[in-house]
Amino acid sequence: LNNLIIQNHVLASQISAAIPLLASLPEIPDGVASALTAIELEINNMDAPPIGSLETEGDLAMLAYPLRQMIKATQLIRQDMRGLVLSSGPPSPTQLELLTSTPDVETQR
Repeated sequence: LNNLIIQNHVLASQISAAIPLLASLPEIPDGVASALTAIELEINNMDAPPIGSLETEGDLAMLAYPLRQMIKATQLIRQDMRGLVLSSGPPSPTQLELLTSTPDVETQR
């Protein structure tokens, strides 16, 4: 449970670091958009495709680190949540379905 709290704190602090940088961009580059989509999918308990390289020129260099940290934090949060579900005893059919299914990304949007 402590790890879950720590990862939520990491995610929140990296969001705080990334928001002003994202707000200053005239448009969101493809790599950044892919990273944000991956973060959203992981938070919603869906598998995200692997992220390619992030743009690292100019102001985007300062954005790459928080995005990478956010991706890692969301993956660890998801992993810890699965561990908590499994540690509370045998999963119910609904929990088991959530743990084993991979919802279609397009139907979730």
